[in-house]
Amino acid sequence: MQDVKDSILEIIAVGKLKGSLKGKILCFVGGPGLGKTTIAKSIAKALNRKFYSISLGGVTDSSVLKGHRRTYVAAYAGKIIEALKHCGTNNPVILLD
Repeated sequence: MQDVKDSILEIIAVGKLKGSLKGKILCFVGGPGLGKTTIAKSIAKALNRKFYSISLGGVTDSSVLKGHRRTYVAAYAGKIIEALKHCGTNNPVILLD
């Protein structure tokens, strides 16, 4: 776990020096109960950003995340846009769990 923390700190430090932390995607892999969600919450807290978790259990279609096209009668925005609306900011930390 210490290796993961060190590499995340390195990413944040380099981003702070460059002046931009936009568009970073981190992938945490492991079984349940290893602390992936806790690390994501800690990253959001360290970056002073809001945190939102999206559960992907049972999702079979990508349109659930992206949203439907406007040609559908019952089109909706999708879970990522809903996360942005819920957080009220353009750059939250979003966890796809």
